Amino acid sequence: MNAQFWPAQFDRLPHFLLNLECLGPAGQSEAVINECNEANGFFHAPARNRSHLWELSLHGVYVTGASEGEAIRNWKKAAQYQVATDTGAA
Repeated sequence: MNAQFWPAQFDRLPHFLLNLECLGPAGQSEAVINECNEANGFFHAPARNRSHLWELSLHGVYVTGASEGEAIRNWKKAAQYQVATDTGAA
């Protein structure tokens, strides 16, 4: 038997955004942290040797925010814009 393998083409970003909409603030924070771990992103809290802002980079979208919640909100807005422009919806 000759098996054929087709490369998987799966863009996680739009699916992850849909998942976030089903979660509350605590769930969104946990989901973002987990997604950063799985997709080689980062979510840095302010520290003495860093800026005073939260920094979030995930799926090619980089944002900052004055708080954890603001950084996640900013990321969702920027990621939604990226998805819309990638699909021609913007």
